[in-house]
Amino acid sequence: VRSMAFFGQVKCMPSIADYRLLRVLILCFWADQEKTSYDLTSISELLQLRYLKITGNITVKLPEKIQGLQHLQTLEADARATAVLLDIVHTQCLLHLRLVLLDLLPHCHRYIFTSIPKWTGKLNNLRILNIAVMQISQDDLDTLKGLGSLTALSLLVRTAPAQRIVAANEGFGSLKYFMFVCTAPCMTFVE
Repeated sequence: VRSMAFFGQVKCMPSIADYRLLRVLILCFWADQEKTSYDLTSISELLQLRYLKITGNITVKLPEKIQGLQHLQTLEADARATAVLLDIVHTQCLLHLRLVLLDLLPHCHRYIFTSIPKWTGKLNNLRILNIAVMQISQDDLDTLKGLGSLTALSLLVRTAPAQRIVAANEGFGSLKYFMFVCTAPCMTFVE
């Protein structure tokens, strides 16, 4: 079995360890009580995994290290997670990253980062990034400009910076889609 999609009650979920050759794993969990959790640390053994999507109304325990998932291209987590993926920057094939409900990440407050995390600059192969931050600085924009493979960027800024952010010609060479939302016009584009 190379692909598996599971939709249903968490108590009915089969053991992932039985499917070590999975390349695509889609999990949509639902539980009667929101405090329900499921241990997904065994996904670190799925060495061929390329696509992982997790949704649901439960808390999912992810492995703290996913460095072994060298082929992982897409990670979408729309469920509460109880692990900080500290080594996510070492997954060199990662192209698409979508993380929601990350209350447990440092510098993150209920879906919104304080600023652009520095580790974002190490995701060299990332193509699509949707991120919300409390504030943005010129250094944050410079971090994003370093993502040479980025083709789509959605940036939501909750608080306008004290000084205008200047986006110059260098960087963003592959960018085809850009969405910027802020409470005030605070970005200038120069050639």
